Amino acid sequence: MSFPPVCRLSLRRLSAVFSAGSSRNRSSSARMRLVQFSPREAERSVRVGLELTEAQGVIDLKAFDPSMPSTMREFLELGQKGMDCAKRALSSGQNVLQWSDIKLLSPVTAPEKVEDEALSYVAGFTVANDVSARDWQMKRNGKQWLLGKTFDSFCPLGPALVTTETLKDVHKLGIRCLVNGVTVQDSNTSQMIFQTEKLVAWVSKFMTLSPGDVFLTGTPPGVGVFRNPPVFLKRGDVVECQIDEIGSIRNTVV
Repeated sequence: MSFPPVCRLSLRRLSAVFSAGSSRNRSSSARMRLVQFSPREAERSVRVGLELTEAQGVIDLKAFDPSMPSTMREFLELGQKGMDCAKRALSSGQNVLQWSDIKLLSPVTAPEKVEDEALSYVAGFTVANDVSARDWQMKRNGKQWLLGKTFDSFCPLGPALVTTETLKDVHKLGIRCLVNGVTVQDSNTSQMIFQTEKLVAWVSKFMTLSPGDVFLTGTPPGVGVFRNPPVFLKRGDVVECQIDEIGSIRNTVV
């Protein structure tokens, strides 16, 4: 296995919406499924709705309460007020549109425009240890990568989420990996092939990003499996991943 360090970031699409109010309210809000859609009879218009089951359709929030905004971003900016209205609409069971009458839109519209403001959606940065089981990644399971990255205890991260506004320039930070106190990777985030803004804009074209989503943004040269000869971790090895201004995490191979 190898343990390259990576920058890791958490996206917040106005995540305060999901942390406002009591813990009871947070639990209730988490069960709601918000969607952005356009009615087929007026495909240029945008609405926010609550997804029900496939048989039931979607509740049109603006039809339920005309004071509600038309876009997801504006709705989220309402904070708990918007979520309270959504809960009332859900309880009412009114203003339901059938699936055949609407066209679902991405909750993040116009992804090509995201790059200019991408960092405004990033809550902060932390350090991750992107553990890889190279036998599972490269030889077993048909050489599919997924299982090699997803075993229990893989990808520890920490020591804290450092908010974006407190970092002067996240793309000018030293990044290192040490194994048993010996530096095996040493670089700078300025050497990243793709900066954070481009990663957010690119991924948002293909999937919906939600509060709490995490990106692994890259690792410096020197990964053990690609050395000549290859170097692999063994039980008892201590791996420390560091990023300047963010912190370090230390893990022992067991």
